[in-house]
Amino acid sequence: MALVPCRPQGLLAFFLNSNIIPTANSSYPWLMTVYTGLVAAAYCFLLINGFVGFQFAEDGTLLSLWCT
Repeated sequence: MALVPCRPQGLLAFFLNSNIIPTANSSYPWLMTVYTGLVAAAYCFLLINGFVGFQFAEDGTLLSLWCT
């Protein structure tokens, strides 16, 4: 089995979903909050990079928006 680099949110999701950290534990809500923040940050990062890839934020011309 090959070793694959883990994303921090993937490792945290593994701990939360596999019940290694029980839901009755006092740290569970805090870890769930951190996980939700990591997922939201990854989504925003991909969304902003998508706008830059289309050059929407750079110049805003019709050619860069593919509206020809």
